[in-house]
This record gives sequence, structure tokens and C-alpha cells, in this order.
Amino acid sequence: MVVGRLLGLTVAAVVVLTIWVQLAAFTQERVSQTEVKFFQEQTRELYLPGVESREEWTAGRSLVEAENWDRENGRCGDEAETCTLTLRFPPQPIWDSELVINGTRGVLDIEQPMTGEIDAGFKCLLADVVLQEDHWITSVEPLIDTFPDPNRPGSRYDVVHHMDLFFCEPGVRTTRRYNLDDSFTCSHDSFIQNSLPLNVEGRLKKFLEMAIKELHPACFFGLVYDRGGESLSLGQDLGFLIGPSTSGSREIVVQSHYLAPKHYRERYTPVWDNSAFKITLRRVKREGREEKRDPIGLLAINDYGLKYPKGRVIQHSYAVPSSDLGEALTGDFADFGNEIQPVAVHLHGHFLTKSIWVDHMRGGKKVGEYGRKDEYRADGPDQSFFFLPQGDQERPLLRGDHLRVNCLVDTRPAENDVLYGVSHDTEMCAAIFIYKNHNPLSPLNYPKSNILSLCTDLRLCLGGYPKGQEE
Repeated sequence: MVVGRLLGLTVAAVVVLTIWVQLAAFTQERVSQTEVKFFQEQTRELYLPGVESREEWTAGRSLVEAENWDRENGRCGDEAETCTLTLRFPPQPIWDSELVINGTRGVLDIEQPMTGEIDAGFKCLLADVVLQEDHWITSVEPLIDTFPDPNRPGSRYDVVHHMDLFFCEPGVRTTRRYNLDDSFTCSHDSFIQNSLPLNVEGRLKKFLEMAIKELHPACFFGLVYDRGGESLSLGQDLGFLIGPSTSGSREIVVQSHYLAPKHYRERYTPVWDNSAFKITLRRVKREGREEKRDPIGLLAINDYGLKYPKGRVIQHSYAVPSSDLGEALTGDFADFGNEIQPVAVHLHGHFLTKSIWVDHMRGGKKVGEYGRKDEYRADGPDQSFFFLPQGDQERPLLRGDHLRVNCLVDTRPAENDVLYGVSHDTEMCAAIFIYKNHNPLSPLNYPKSNILSLCTDLRLCLGGYPKGQEE
């Protein structure tokens, strides 16, 4: 029976693959042997021993295109005030992981939670950079591949839904505690400090806290690109400090979330994506002088337990309690007189989200906002970081204050109830803050990660709903 089932599955897989390739051949070309060779050549060089031996590194590495970078000394070179590092993904095969085309398995392995269609996947890489001096990151630019759209002549499409930079404690490059090459580890951010949703309480919280072990070496959430977002420049006064003196920003992990167009298998040619992050750096100390900037911190807030009923206009709100903000920002509150200062924010939702804003609450009353998009549109410039109005940049977040995130969502076009997710027809309601009054040298910040998460519908986070079924 087992042999028969295996044979049947094998035949079925061959039939499915053959049908798909034949359908694609009517209007498109298969992934060519030239592209496969290109992938193999670009990947092979990553695993050759270098000046700093990478033989002990336990995960795949990015390609690096550098300008004025002194690789031997791990710092910007002497030819200019700045240097750039382009952290590029080796060509990634954007097709279903169940399919092997010309000997290559695709990266898409995540199902849409209600329909079961596979449309998304993740890839994580170690940045092939060894920092031997402290540097300021002063700007970040996404370099996103685009492809001709066979269904809309003259148009182009991309497959990167987001790219994130994670900044890490030393040891991530060589750890065997987790495997960054593993799809589940990458897609579930299993390399960041484990933390419970803030609304888990009582016995369940105590049980899970005993079960979840502290993770080291760990990474922290960093700068981010979401589809259609623009470059971020921190100007003359701000910078993100990375390097040997920091408590948790000595190594870098790059993550890409791929989201193929709807009906990708039937209507599109499989493609290879080669997108990248370009970061600009400045040495903290150069020729005997020190460049002074205000170091920035990052704090992300997200609700992983979204379940919006279809056919309605909904205002979804959730609060981040002052106690949890105080715990996450212990070091910064201690070092800067119990206050931090938000200066910029990135608001994130998907296509059904129409407005997003963040309320600043003090003593039970709203005293202002830290970011608002009244006519929010996904997959465009609204996905960018933006600097707050001057008045908001001068109103500090005090210890004891709390935040409330609000999303106005229109689910009337949806065919099913809408869940949190990374696929088509899913939603998010999130905010990422850049703030001043941050000490990157302090080990007291972010004891449970700099992502503060809630789970409005705990069932989604603790087992979930059966696929395709209503509550």
C-alpha cells in the first residue's frame, strides 16, 4: 500500500508539473538553463574560503556590492566620507516549492489561510559583511527587480512584498541553535528573542513563559522595506549605530518575503528574483575625530490575531500597555530621564486597510498622535517611513504612557473572513517607530525583543481556525 501510494504521488506530481510547464509554454518560456547556470555561478562563490574564513558560518550568505568598503579591515575606506554596501539576494527561484524545474525547487511554500493557494515564501541570508569598527547607517534604499507582466502588456510586476534588516548579537553567523536556511525558521522570525503576545494572561502565560527559553544569540527587528515604499534617509543628525561596541547590532540578517501575483502558476512565467538592500554608512571615528549623531532605536507593534468579518467597515483598535512599553525600553527610560522621543513611523496594512493612525495616550486621555494616514493605500509610497510633524517630534513618550494603534478596514470586497497573514487577501495592522533617546550600548533594552505583539483573537495564535471554515 505504501509503495503504491508513493508511486501514485510520484506520477501525480509528474503529471502536474508536465501540465503546468506545457500550459506555460503556450505563452511563456520555461526557466532557461542559462538562468540556472547564472544562479549556480553566483551562489558557488559564496562558499569559497575568504580572508575572514566563512567556513564555520552556518547559513547562506548575501552577495555584496561595495563602494569604498575596506573588506580586510571591516570598515569604510579612506577615499570618501561614506561607503555603501548592497546586500543582494542570489537569484531566488520564484515558483511553488512542490515543483522542481530544471533541478531547482522554488521558494514559495506558504498557503493562503482560507483558500489554500500557495502564493508566498521567505528567504533569510547572513549579510556577508564583518564589521570591525562602529558605523552609522544613514540611509537605506531598496533595489527591487521587476518583470514584464504577460497579462498586462507594457506593465511590470515585482515579487518582493517586504525586505527586512535584522541586527544581531555576535554568534548568529556560526550558531547551530537554529538554522536560518530553514524556511519555517526564516518565515516565523525564529532567530529573534521569543516573546508572548501581550494579552496572554494568567495560568497560560505562566505555563508558556516556563516553556519558552531565552534565545541567544538573537536578532532584533531593524529597518524595513514594504512593497512600493521609498528610500529612507536619516539626514544629518540621526543614525543607526552598528558595530563592535553595540549590545546587539554586530551582525546582520537580511530577510525577503516573496508574494507572487494571484494565479501565478497558471498565468505567469517562473522568474528569478535578485533584489537587494543598499545601505549607506559613515565611520563613527575617522582620522582622529568622532562623528556625532543621535542614535535611533526601533520599536515595532503588531497584532497577529486579526480576524475581520467579511462584508463590513470595521475600526480595529488595540492598545500597547504602559507596563509593556516600560519593560521593552527599560534601558532607554533609565538613561534618558524616563522619556523617549518618536521622530518617524512606518504604518503597515494591506489592501482592505483604508486608514491607519496611532494614538498617544497619557493618564487615560489622548494627548496626540504618532503618525496618521487617512487615505492609506497599500503597495505604494504610503508604505514608507515618514517623519512626524514637528509638534509630535517634540512631544515625548513618557514612562507610564501607552499607545493605541487604529486601522479602518473595509472588508466588503472580501469573499471570506479576513485573517492576519502574509498571503493575498490577508491583513495586517502594524506600526514601526523610529525614536531618539536611545542608547545602543545598553544591554537592558528589548529583553523580549523590540517587536511588541498582541493577538486579538488568541485562537489564531494558539492553534488557529480550520482552513476555509468560519468561526
